[in-house]
Amino acid sequence: SAFLARIRRNEDFYSNPASLASTGGAECPICFEPLCRGVPMAFADDDEGRAVCPHFLCSGCARDYASSASSSGSWLRCPECRRSAPKVTPLPRLGDDPLGWFDFLANTMGLMARSTLVRAISAMLPIDADKLSAAVEGGSLIDDGLGGGHGLGQEIAAAEFISGGLYAWVWRHDEEHRRCSALGPLPDLTDRAEWFGYWNIRGTR
Repeated sequence: SAFLARIRRNEDFYSNPASLASTGGAECPICFEPLCRGVPMAFADDDEGRAVCPHFLCSGCARDYASSASSSGSWLRCPECRRSAPKVTPLPRLGDDPLGWFDFLANTMGLMARSTLVRAISAMLPIDADKLSAAVEGGSLIDDGLGGGHGLGQEIAAAEFISGGLYAWVWRHDEEHRRCSALGPLPDLTDRAEWFGYWNIRGTR
């Protein structure tokens, strides 16, 4: 929509980003591979299509786990919190449908726990979850509309996530992460043209 396009263009939202490391982010609890290297998979219910817990698997382990459960006729059980679910499904892509992404992770009251938000973002991006949590809690990523910031409470509504600057920050870094992942390994610095082209996210000359 025009509103989402506008807040994505607002550079003020990016003035205090948390540091993205070359390694980091949440790991699959089964194989311990970084979840951000693929599409994080969540345990979901059949009724409302929501995630039943804030934990994720990599696509390979999720596929094997679901196949094993199906052959035995049992429900899936999260290896971290032991909650049961009938299926695993990909975490929706934030850039395609931010409200759908939020609703997938929110509770039945339409609110998302701050801890769930941090877990989901660290599953998408190679980011230190503790640093991200501190940044979100401290308010450096949330715009209060007066040029300052404010921290999030224990639960967050969709409107606060979308309009407060956090969505724009996550969206921008997710787009950059996906682009760089698709480009493959970082070129050698001796090839200046190729190296510049790799990092030229905006396509400038």
